[in-house]
Amino acid sequence: MNGKLQSLINLARFLYVQRIQGFGPPGDEPLMDEAGVARFKRELARARRYVEFGSGGSTVLVDRAGIPAVSVENDRYYARAVATRLGQGAVRQIVVPMGITREWGYPLFRSPRAAWRYVSAPWEEGSFPDLVLVDGRYRVACALESARRAHAAGVSAVLMFDDYTPRPHYRVVEDYLGKPELDGRAALFTIGQAAVPESAVARGLQDPS
Repeated sequence: MNGKLQSLINLARFLYVQRIQGFGPPGDEPLMDEAGVARFKRELARARRYVEFGSGGSTVLVDRAGIPAVSVENDRYYARAVATRLGQGAVRQIVVPMGITREWGYPLFRSPRAAWRYVSAPWEEGSFPDLVLVDGRYRVACALESARRAHAAGVSAVLMFDDYTPRPHYRVVEDYLGKPELDGRAALFTIGQAAVPESAVARGLQDPS
């Protein structure tokens, strides 16, 4: 069996789970390594408002803590599964469709316009968050746009970027955000001090990873 045919079979299997069988609900914690989970909990304990790109166990944890939050997700089917675990009314879910998606919300067909709607989705929601989690799609663009908005608002916030250490291509954000503190697979940046050009965000819209 050639690789292209196997990819089509894998996609068909995923679409069956996504659209017919349905996703199971997320757990009580984010899918991070042990160090990342511990650090996320510490940062969350200090936060008064929270934004995340990519939903799941982190969303459940935030909802239980009762912290006002905005959760941005691009897979509407998975967002429904997450919603079954939310009961405190603290989280506002925003779903930004990107057409057909593969595992982990990866878009089958790239659209810079849809990507822009995704990275800009939470920023009309009132006061700026203390904590931003980047753990979904278009992570470079999400991190840079979050920092750009923080600087424009004249505020400082913590940005936690998951899966950072094993993926060297994410390090382009350091050109604008500086060197992060590393904790397990995650990187932590303090955003708001430095301006980020829109052109840098636009380049990030080309990469959905």
